[in-house]
Amino acid sequence: MLGFSVVSGLALVVAGLPAAAASGDAWKVFQRPYGCGISRSGTGDLSSDPVFWRPFRGETTILLKIDTPEGQIASVGNSDGFLEIDQNIRLPMHVSWQSEIDPLKIHWPSKKTLSVKLKEGVESNFGKALANVRAARIISREDQISITLPDAAAWQEASSCVANVGAALLVSAPPSYSNGSRPDRSLPVPRGAGAWINSNAYPPKALATKTEGDVGIRVKVDKYGYPMDCRVTKGSGSNVLDDATCVQIMKVAHFYPALNSAGVSSEAQWETVIKWRVP
Repeated sequence: MLGFSVVSGLALVVAGLPAAAASGDAWKVFQRPYGCGISRSGTGDLSSDPVFWRPFRGETTILLKIDTPEGQIASVGNSDGFLEIDQNIRLPMHVSWQSEIDPLKIHWPSKKTLSVKLKEGVESNFGKALANVRAARIISREDQISITLPDAAAWQEASSCVANVGAALLVSAPPSYSNGSRPDRSLPVPRGAGAWINSNAYPPKALATKTEGDVGIRVKVDKYGYPMDCRVTKGSGSNVLDDATCVQIMKVAHFYPALNSAGVSSEAQWETVIKWRVP
């Protein structure tokens, strides 16, 4: 069993090939704890259109699911490419994908789930383009997919939504413990820490050799509750486990921010020991 173990909640995907935008169709904005999405349903539920996910931090991600040809071999991978808008604008992106297997069908897979991240620095150009266009193509080594785009009003609304998420994070408070006591707010308080280190995060080399160990770490957390830096303070005796620990923490950890003496969210440090145990 793993000792200290977020599976980050981007479970938003959409089913089917994108449909053409109908006149008067409205894109809706929905809010989640760590960001905002834009979809036709306004909920991020499965639909025939992509979901445009705008995290509080990081790149906009376009999530969609497409049909794959019968008999195509299931695959997982990633590649660079671009989002082509009206044949004149090409925005760099990175696409990751995985195949979805349906054991009831003779030919596998039946669907392919894609996560398309717009690369840093292209957000503003993408937002401006939405004022004039309604369609784009995702072009990568693996696929060429036509998608519909949200309107500029929805993009602007999502920008305000993301700002509201950031404001909410500044004042978010952890629940009381089961005994009624409250966490020490002079330090960052972990959110969902039980899932930070899971079986999927176990380094393959360490797993193959059944290597276990305890890694002491110190994490610098910003005023929104996100890790800014992570350092190993006590090694486990395994470089593989030591190196993997901070990489995973920086990737998935999130906290309720610490409060200073005036009760205002502020940067602070958090220390713990991550116990790696072979599942």
